[in-house]
Amino acid sequence: MHTHTIRMIPVLVPLPFLLLSAPVSAAPPVTYFSGIDCKKDFGPAVDAICRHDGLRFLDDKIAQRYSEAYARAWWVGKRHLKTDQQKFLASRDACGVDTKCLLAVMQRRVQTIGISRWS
Repeated sequence: MHTHTIRMIPVLVPLPFLLLSAPVSAAPPVTYFSGIDCKKDFGPAVDAICRHDGLRFLDDKIAQRYSEAYARAWWVGKRHLKTDQQKFLASRDACGVDTKCLLAVMQRRVQTIGISRWS
């Protein structure tokens, strides 16, 4: 009876080939909407948000939650999300430089974004 031995030979595989062979996720990519761009956007409310770290954090959170809700929503839900976002932006901008008003409006938006029968 013959026995065969198998010798393992180390093979160096270039990194790009390893990256190409990585498993691909089946989940669709999520497009994130960015929050305020303090270098481009303007207006009293935007200026107040850009100068206040807590408000900038809330703005980023709103952008993240909006992106997630938009990615989950059906087409009717997307339309309602856009309408709700426009209403939020109008109420946010109506606050002007009043940081207490901005804080209240933005906190309410973080809590309610994406809560709809359409999303």
